[in-house]
Amino acid sequence: MQHLKNKFFKIHTLLVMALAAAASIKAEPVVVSVKTTQPGAEISPRLMGLSYETSLLRPGPNGVRYFRPENKALATVLKTIGIKILRVGGSAVNSTKQPMPSEDDIASFFDFATMRYTVRI
Repeated sequence: MQHLKNKFFKIHTLLVMALAAAASIKAEPVVVSVKTTQPGAEISPRLMGLSYETSLLRPGPNGVRYFRPENKALATVLKTIGIKILRVGGSAVNSTKQPMPSEDDIASFFDFATMRYTVRI
């Protein structure tokens, strides 16, 4: 089971990196490859959460938000690898070049998070 969690975590991490790269590069293809025959380092059972850049709260170029209740694939990956905490903040909040999330963006994140998590404010 731990090997499966590791594999999903690596795939999720690679996808997040690919999404971030795709968001910063206009119309450049992104290739992601996963070597399932060569497992990497084991993820500590003490891992509690993941941190995301604030920019992922805003809709992407296609107008779709990453954190939305309909993103069942993301919810499944987070559940499978046992993520307990989602942190959104990252370094983008320190930049005046990045637009801040709207109230609708934040509401979508909370709708996504409350599907799976208890939200403490």
